[in-house]
Amino acid sequence: MNIIRTFFPLSLVIFLLIVLTFHNEFSSFGAGLSKYTMAVASAWFVDRFLIPEVKTSEILSQNPIAYAIFLFANIICAGLCFGNS
Repeated sequence: MNIIRTFFPLSLVIFLLIVLTFHNEFSSFGAGLSKYTMAVASAWFVDRFLIPEVKTSEILSQNPIAYAIFLFANIICAGLCFGNS
């Protein structure tokens, strides 16, 4: 039930941003933001439900190198999403 409360509003916002982007009432920032949001939501879904035995938050809090790699990957993902909009 928490999945529906999390992803339903997120999906509505993403859909709204994409529709506004294609109707030229919104800049391409909406498309980039929606792609980045979908990428982060997908990563969260995989981490939370497909591999529940791995406790990512504990690993990231204990290992600063893993945290730096995680942030670097997140920044690269954001750059690719916004750059290719």
